Parts: sequence; C-alpha cells; structure tokens
Amino acid sequence: MKTILDKINKADEIQGKKVELAKHEVELASIKNAFEFNSLAIKSKFKVDSELEKLTNLIVSLNSLISEPINNYLKVISEVDAVEKAAKDLGIELPNAAKLSRDKAEKEITQLNELKKRINSIKL
Repeated sequence: MKTILDKINKADEIQGKKVELAKHEVELASIKNAFEFNSLAIKSKFKVDSELEKLTNLIVSLNSLISEPINNYLKVISEVDAVEKAAKDLGIELPNAAKLSRDKAEKEITQLNELKKRINSIKL
C-alpha cells in the first residue's frame, strides 16, 4: 500500500518532468527564433549588398557621363581661343557671344569638376 508520502513524491517526480519538458520546449523555440532571425538578416544583408552594387555602378556611370560634357566644354574654349587669336591677327574684336560662350564653358567645367569630386568622395 502506498502511503500519502509516496503519492506526494510520485506527484513531485511527474511535476519535475513536466517542468523539464517545458524548459526544453522554450529552448527549442528560442533556437528556432534565432534561426528565423538569422535567415531574415541574411536576406536583408543581400538586399543591402545588391543596392550597394547598383550604387557603385551608378557612380562609375556618372563619372563617365560627366567626362563627356567636360571634354565638349574644353573644345568650346579651344575653338573660342582659336577664333580670338585669328580675330586679333585680323585686327578685329572677338564677338561678345564668343566671349560669353567661353565664360559659360569655364563655369560649367568648374561645376562639373566639383560634382565629380563630390561623387568620388562617397565612401562605399
């Protein structure tokens, strides 16, 4: 015959196993959550890397695009200088429009070079 004390001890054993099982379930849930967060982190990091690559390509493209108008403005300056020299040789004054074209080209080159510096200063 089991005594009341034996029944209490048996109940305590069963209760201890239940607590231990619950503890394992919590640990397994925590591990599962960690794996899910890790998966989310990897996916979001991939998105960041992808956008960073797009930005890098855009910077390279912008540098190439900026070079074209700079080169064209340098040609404007060169042509105006040649016309100015020829005008001086002929003893006539350079038309105001030509002087304005050269001044505008110089300003544009300065602005484009500043833009290029700002773009290149972006640290990736």
